[in-house]
Amino acid sequence: MSHDSIAAQVMKLSGVGKSFSSDEGRDTSGRSLSAQDIAASISYANLDRLQYLSALYVFANDKAVQNELYYRLEVEAIQIAVDGKWKLEMGLFRRMTRLAISEALHPHKCPTCHGTKQLQTTVAGALLPCEACGASGNLAITNADRAKILELGVETFNHRWSKNYYKLRERIEAMPKSALDKVARVL
Repeated sequence: MSHDSIAAQVMKLSGVGKSFSSDEGRDTSGRSLSAQDIAASISYANLDRLQYLSALYVFANDKAVQNELYYRLEVEAIQIAVDGKWKLEMGLFRRMTRLAISEALHPHKCPTCHGTKQLQTTVAGALLPCEACGASGNLAITNADRAKILELGVETFNHRWSKNYYKLRERIEAMPKSALDKVARVL
């Protein structure tokens, strides 16, 4: 089920179909989901607190939950590090966690296609996949960039920490996706 069809069902479930602008009284059908719409809809999905916060943050752009979400993600990251018996100093751990959160929850739009994943050609106006971002819509961050942010050498990051970093980032990326899957099953 696509994100758009789930969003439509979430809006239907939460009573959002037509709404009216308070200042003009005109119909504003087709509006995007608000934090209240998401909160009302996901309350039916029996999400844990971390999934709930990540869904609000990612899908409703609710910045009010950011501090609690980041705290809970750091606790999750600590558990991953303990389970994996990582041996790293606290400063590196915090930088790694913040970078993983940033990459997972704040993808940087590609400056070439502006996040659209495709470019219009001058020949007949055809749309082609953006080569700059590999048609992902996001700016690629290299391991060299990550190593610099983490204040590590590229070789040290690649050989010692990249596997752990990717595991951490994948776990964080999975939070809003798993919340969306649970909402989809309820709907």
